[in-house]
Amino acid sequence: MNNSIWQNLKITNEQVGNAVGNSIVIYLPKSSKYAGYYFFHPAKLVRRQGYAFSFGFTDDFKFNLKKNGNGRYNKFDVIKEVTLSATELKEAFEKQQKGIWD
Repeated sequence: MNNSIWQNLKITNEQVGNAVGNSIVIYLPKSSKYAGYYFFHPAKLVRRQGYAFSFGFTDDFKFNLKKNGNGRYNKFDVIKEVTLSATELKEAFEKQQKGIWD
């Protein structure tokens, strides 16, 4: 039996990208050291909450962050990739959670 506890983080509308298959693109906060990175998250775990969204995950989730180039010829190319644990991802969203949602 898995004893993982489900958690939710709230995000703004601007951080939610397009649906790709069964996933939704989520962008990391501009205030974090991972500004410009994004990841794909299962659509069934992303929910609208009023004017914002939230996404759910457990402590055993791994998040594969990607960052595209911002030039004319590489804006669709992944130039950096980082894998974060659930704890590291929560830290990246921490400033936003405290600033906007209290």
